[in-house]
Amino acid sequence: MLFRKLTFLFIVCLLSITSFAQTKKITGKVFASDGTVLSGASVNVKGEKSTQITKENGQFSIDVPTTGNPKLVVSFIGYELQEVVVSNQSDLSITLQKEDNNLSDVVVVGYGTQKKKDVTGSVASIPKERLQQLPNTNIAQALQGSVPGLQINTNAGGAEGKVCYR
Repeated sequence: MLFRKLTFLFIVCLLSITSFAQTKKITGKVFASDGTVLSGASVNVKGEKSTQITKENGQFSIDVPTTGNPKLVVSFIGYELQEVVVSNQSDLSITLQKEDNNLSDVVVVGYGTQKKKDVTGSVASIPKERLQQLPNTNIAQALQGSVPGLQINTNAGGAEGKVCYR
């Protein structure tokens, strides 16, 4: 009798665990409006913590819950955020439209991206043409003398450096 009760309890626990863990794998590809693939686009399940980044060929693979009406939120800098309802589909082709906002208002920082108006520190930019004109072996050398207040200290070998902005 005790064995039957324990077996029944084990089966009930096992069924409850599998009912919480029901997901399905969604694969797809993310494109720009001109048809080129977007490498590095963020694909996440709305309301969940799972996020994937598209590969070089624009492909992604992510698990979504089978219950409810799951949505994927797809974003890429310079493109409009898009929400896609998954429904019965398992292979998606998502096209993002260019955003009308000016990209100069986006600042890439060491821990993500922020709008220029939200950055609490100092921001400086250097045109890529300026960096290409100079014969430099590393980015620290290219920045030296280009940004006012930027101080670069290198070790004796010069291979490693420390950049300080004051």
